[in-house]
Amino acid sequence: MSAPSRQLRSLFRVRLVALMVVREALHLRILPLFLVVALLPLASVGWLREFNFGTAEGKFIVDFGHGALGAGGLVLAVLAAVQLTLGDLEGRTVPMLLTRALTPAEFLYGKLIGLLALMTWFAAGVGGVLVAVLGWRLGGAAIPWAAALGGLGFIWLKLAVTVALTLLVCSYARSALFATGAALLLVMLAHLRHLAGSGSDWTHGLVIVLPDFQFFDPERIAAMPAATRASLAACSVAYAVAYVVLYSSLAGWFLRRREY
Repeated sequence: MSAPSRQLRSLFRVRLVALMVVREALHLRILPLFLVVALLPLASVGWLREFNFGTAEGKFIVDFGHGALGAGGLVLAVLAAVQLTLGDLEGRTVPMLLTRALTPAEFLYGKLIGLLALMTWFAAGVGGVLVAVLGWRLGGAAIPWAAALGGLGFIWLKLAVTVALTLLVCSYARSALFATGAALLLVMLAHLRHLAGSGSDWTHGLVIVLPDFQFFDPERIAAMPAATRASLAACSVAYAVAYVVLYSSLAGWFLRRREY
């Protein structure tokens, strides 16, 4: 079999795994549940219409939307990745496929793509409601589109890294309870990563394996001059891609050595 043919077959298997992730997530009604939970706080902005926020109301709504996507998305990323990955690994069908028809890399990349598709739909749902609320509350006033949409992009990058980190934990874990707890703990540590500083102590070398989630803070793009925002966005994308590749590679290494 020629190399292009093998690559096409490999891409087909990755696509099949990704579609199975999406199908199972829709079957379990994971995405609609989290969308409702995340959109309730954002929709409640309408209850605050009797208050006069002045020119700060737009920022208040944007922060509300970013908070809904950030909090709900992180929990969704961890729980969905654990449920849709570890359950397959602990079953009988997938381990048999990994020894015959499916490579660990294809399995992991398929899971990653499927979960990122769920994160994209979740972000699009929250973003759509955010845009609608901004248009409703601000009307013809100046709407901070750059801050609102740019912040959603930054948060999506953080969710992508969270998915890859959770897949790494799942490749090693033996129970859903351990995987969920460990992934949530690592996510919390990633939010505190910036407190470690940049000293030369060996402990600082250990925490470098964790991303600094403050790097994806939407406030950073608003605080930066307009001339540097494009370079900041490019650096954020490269930073997220580096950690996704790192965690995916480590997950593949653990998965190849996993005993079933």
